Amino acid sequence: MEHGRDYRNGLTTFRQKLFSWHQGYEWHREPHPILKVSGKRLDAPVSSLQSEVSNGWTDDPDHLFIVNGVNFPALGCWEITGHYDDAELTFVVWITP
Repeated sequence: MEHGRDYRNGLTTFRQKLFSWHQGYEWHREPHPILKVSGKRLDAPVSSLQSEVSNGWTDDPDHLFIVNGVNFPALGCWEITGHYDDAELTFVVWITP
């Protein structure tokens, strides 16, 4: 887990990259896919997760992924939800240093 800096409010965040896959995704057609990622901490009140612009991952032409950088404002239990086209995926993670 990388430590990042949230320059909007001066807080230290915990940065991670999320890799997603969607059937039919084509990097050449959509290099910056519209993947919306949101998150909320489940075990304590804290500001919400910060999500960056998504990009296509092209290092492996046989396995094209969508990559999204996220910044967690605190360690703990987080529910993450991704929306892409008509699909939605929600999962829970425990963030530790």
